Amino acid sequence: LEVFLPLAGTNQPQNYLLLLQNADELRPTGGFIGTVGFLRIDAGHIQELKFEDVYAIDNPVSGVWKDVPPEPLKRELGVSAWFLRDRNWSPDFPTSAEEIMTVYEREKGLVASSTPIHLDGVIALQPALFERLLRFTGPVVVEGKTFSAETFFDQLEYDAEIGFLNKGIPVERRKDIVLAVGNVLIERLMATPASRWGDLLDLLTTSLGEKDVLFAMRDARTLALLDRRSWTGRAAATLQDGVVVLEELRL
Repeated sequence: LEVFLPLAGTNQPQNYLLLLQNADELRPTGGFIGTVGFLRIDAGHIQELKFEDVYAIDNPVSGVWKDVPPEPLKRELGVSAWFLRDRNWSPDFPTSAEEIMTVYEREKGLVASSTPIHLDGVIALQPALFERLLRFTGPVVVEGKTFSAETFFDQLEYDAEIGFLNKGIPVERRKDIVLAVGNVLIERLMATPASRWGDLLDLLTTSLGEKDVLFAMRDARTLALLDRRSWTGRAAATLQDGVVVLEELRL
């Protein structure tokens, strides 16, 4: 409660950036940021939730964005400018999260139709979280398709990368399916009977322990509470140079 009450906007509404990281494309904080969401929560109630393709954020500012990427990104991936999609560059998640929040606010601020946004924190989510949730709720049906723990990631990736073309969906709306699945999953979770709340809490704490959910907050006190529970993806300090090994094992 000490942690989750502030995160749920008990004292004041909280704005979160949600990062869906694709673990099949490894990056320092867990995976490529392909989909970005915005969550506004007030006293435990979701006031706003939306997802969009990260390129829908980056592309509108591509003509004016001048941030210089790190040399390895330029050399190995041919990246000419350093956009939001590549900002999870530090393996220390709070460091990357602060960078990501700042860049998101800056990129959105350059679009004339956008309203100013202030973020309070970042939540990064890995596919394994959704697989656990779907085992808990059982399969969900969205737009005539069944999403189960075993097929969720492959089905979602197909719909967002290829399936939208067959349906004539504009490319800027190809991630709408993510929100649709998310909404159904949230409805199922909100309807969880009290007798299963303990199981759901166990699921969430397991996901936090496995780093399939990472939190970073701008509020120093809340960040410290999360740090003490090792829920922030904080890279351990070293006395000398070291090597970070990124590995994703999917069974």
